[in-house]
Amino acid sequence: MLMQFERCAWCSDFLTGSEYAGSAICDACIRELGQVPDLTVNIGREFVDNLPYGNIVLNPEGKIIRYNATEAEHTGYDVSKIEGKHFFDEVAPCTKVENFHGKLEEFRRTGQNTQYLFKFNFRHPNFSALVSILMTYYRNGYTVLSIKKIRDIET
Repeated sequence: MLMQFERCAWCSDFLTGSEYAGSAICDACIRELGQVPDLTVNIGREFVDNLPYGNIVLNPEGKIIRYNATEAEHTGYDVSKIEGKHFFDEVAPCTKVENFHGKLEEFRRTGQNTQYLFKFNFRHPNFSALVSILMTYYRNGYTVLSIKKIRDIET
């Protein structure tokens, strides 16, 4: 049986009463998407790129299979050059810490659907910012990172 997630992996809204809570997608996003998305396929690029927050999907090996335009705008990365790269080793090594990578590894060990909402100080060569991240881990090994910038940080 699927765990009932607390928040939507797309918009971070609470899933209270959502018919699709087991998929971690709220009713409003399901209506917008027109279906319950399968994270293993590339759903509508236009929809994902128009989200008002960063959205990154990692495959079970940690490679980026989707990196939306909002996140690219915040980081300065070219989407076409970033997809396919390993998130923790090639793109954001600053995230290879216990509070980020360690949590994802913990989720992988348990093998259960789970979510983790946290704040993180991104200290990256292209930018430094305090962000809110909703990490949604699916037991099939895929992870969705929904990232909202709170404010820039002085470097």
